[in-house]
Amino acid sequence: MADKVMRCVECGQSFVWRHGEQKYFRQHRLSPPKRCPACRARRRHRPLYRTQPVPFYFGMGVTASLILAAGASFVLQTNLLISWLVAINFIAFAAFGYDKLSAKMHGNRLPELMLHLLMFIGGSIGALIGFFLFNHKTSKATFQYPFWALILFQIVWMYFVFFR
Repeated sequence: MADKVMRCVECGQSFVWRHGEQKYFRQHRLSPPKRCPACRARRRHRPLYRTQPVPFYFGMGVTASLILAAGASFVLQTNLLISWLVAINFIAFAAFGYDKLSAKMHGNRLPELMLHLLMFIGGSIGALIGFFLFNHKTSKATFQYPFWALILFQIVWMYFVFFR
């Protein structure tokens, strides 16, 4: 089999697809390359999306929810736990909305761990509403397994704490 000269769809330059590469592609049942080696390398090393470190967002969310909960319990003269749950669920809902908007606009994304941590500390209802309302992360199995496991765990925990 002879070497083939091909044209890159990205930069338009001609490149040679060597016999050894053709053999490798055929053995691994890969389609022929459409890009030159330089464009392939550039695409391979480019980040798909940018994320911020978890502690910054998580700390910001927890701090904001504590401030909201304390303020709400002071103003409304309610239980601090109820105020906490309202605040953290609102923040979890907003986090799902922000992440969906960032995904559409190719902006900074929130790490999935941060969304799970918001659920873990009490924001499951807000996360569930944001999950379905924004249709966000509904087809990603690696996100859904911990998502539904946390919800199930919290339902069972609430049953044993409040009804037993």
